[in-house]
Amino acid sequence: PPGLTHKQLGGGAALAGIGFTISLFIVDLALDDPALQDQARVGVFAASLIAAGLGALVFYLGRADAALSGPPVQLLRPVDPERDHFRGPVDAPLTLVEYGDFECPFCSKATGSIAELRTRLGDDLCYV
Repeated sequence: PPGLTHKQLGGGAALAGIGFTISLFIVDLALDDPALQDQARVGVFAASLIAAGLGALVFYLGRADAALSGPPVQLLRPVDPERDHFRGPVDAPLTLVEYGDFECPFCSKATGSIAELRTRLGDDLCYV
C-alpha cells in the first residue's frame, strides 16, 4: 500500500518468524526421542529470538525512511462517487476517508467526531 517501505515489509516478514512457536506443540507428535525433542524445542526458541531480533533491527534501521516519507497521502483505491458514500461537496479541498464496517463498534464511535469536524470545516471537508 502507499507509504509502506521495503524495510517495513522486511521487518514484518522477519517478525512473522515468531509465529512458528506452534512447532513446540508438534514436537511431541513428530519426534519420539526425548533428546531430539529437546533439540527441536531449543531450535524453535532460538529461531523465535532471532526473528524478533532481526525484525527489531530492520524496523530500527528503517525508522529514518518512515520519518522522511511521512504519513501516506495517496489512497490505494481512489474514491469513486458511484461506489462510495459522500457527505459534503465532492470537490472540497479536504477529503477524509474512513474505511469501516457498519457492525464495528469503533466505527460507530467516530460518528460524533465526524459530525463535529463537518460543523467546523463546513464545505471545506468531503467525508467519504
